[in-house]
Amino acid sequence: MTPRVLLFAHRLSHPSRTGVVRYANELAAALDVRAGSEHAYVLSSLPEPWPLPWTPRRIEVRRARGPRRIVNLAWTAMQRPNVERLAGRADLVHALDPGVLVPSHAPFICTVHDLMPLQHPEWFERGPRWALGRAVRHARDHARMIVTVSETVRRDVIELLDVEPDRVRAIPSGIGSPFTDGVAAGAVSEVLRRHGLQPQGYLLYVGTVSVRKNLPTLVRALEVAGAGPLVVAGPDGLGAAGIRAEVQRLGLGNRVRFMGFVAEGELPALMAGSSGLCHPATYEGFGFTPLEAMAMGTPVVVSRGGALPEVVGDAGLIVDPDDVDGWASAIRSLDDPSIRSRLVEAGSRQASRYTWSRTADATVRLHAEVLAG
Repeated sequence: MTPRVLLFAHRLSHPSRTGVVRYANELAAALDVRAGSEHAYVLSSLPEPWPLPWTPRRIEVRRARGPRRIVNLAWTAMQRPNVERLAGRADLVHALDPGVLVPSHAPFICTVHDLMPLQHPEWFERGPRWALGRAVRHARDHARMIVTVSETVRRDVIELLDVEPDRVRAIPSGIGSPFTDGVAAGAVSEVLRRHGLQPQGYLLYVGTVSVRKNLPTLVRALEVAGAGPLVVAGPDGLGAAGIRAEVQRLGLGNRVRFMGFVAEGELPALMAGSSGLCHPATYEGFGFTPLEAMAMGTPVVVSRGGALPEVVGDAGLIVDPDDVDGWASAIRSLDDPSIRSRLVEAGSRQASRYTWSRTADATVRLHAEVLAG
């Protein structure tokens, strides 16, 4: 009988399409089209009001029986009922994120995207911090294997959770087709026109407006460099009000534009049209946004935070997270044609190494390894 692998995501559908949501959908879609798959895959989450953002062909998709809040609480507090009771029989369960503890009778794998709730609890509200902490400790104690999205997070898991190194496997994520396929010049012009932007006339930040994203450093660097405007594309998160207040205090209200949540379909055009993407986050477990920008031919400046140097390599400018003068210098250097040309060429090469088909192939091999016992 073909082994039945249950992929379980805390969320499969959400308007914000966070990195964790994107990982679950992109990996499942890559598994769905993979030729000669050795396993029958079932993809599940608890009930959600939003449709799946892609159309499955081979993978069975189901919503496990809810209600969501009660199930999440029961799992986190009591570690029951087992996920198989809600989503069906499984020979292997792979939790695609530790958003909530997932109890299982079957052999269990968990993807850990980062350990920020343990490393930086001040970045999280108490409820999510508690749930995430319980989930990663459950993975430490029960998972046959822990998958991480970078070598950086792999080291964190081994050191902070005291997990045996051979139980932790780094399988990097990929870049989605909206960014690898490119965007027609006319489509870029239309998106920029709609938002009142000039081609190559703005710096771009994409992500949640929150304390861990370290936007105050970038804003101060903008003032020092005399640069701008900076377009901030992302919803408000923890600490957003303080970040906006800092922009006003520095008198940069006319040089920093908060766009709020931007539809995913517009992001490739915004990246392609910008003069550079700045990603000052204090820590990232992977780094989707810089890779996507590099795939679009946009030079990037990132912080030396978490996995960002690992993912970007020598294809971007890397600055210490709190070095305002360093950020200002890096931003000014984007005006140098020779530096821009080097970054664009190296960025395209670096981004091409990250594909979801490679992620899916490595994941299937890991599933086979665990099933073989």
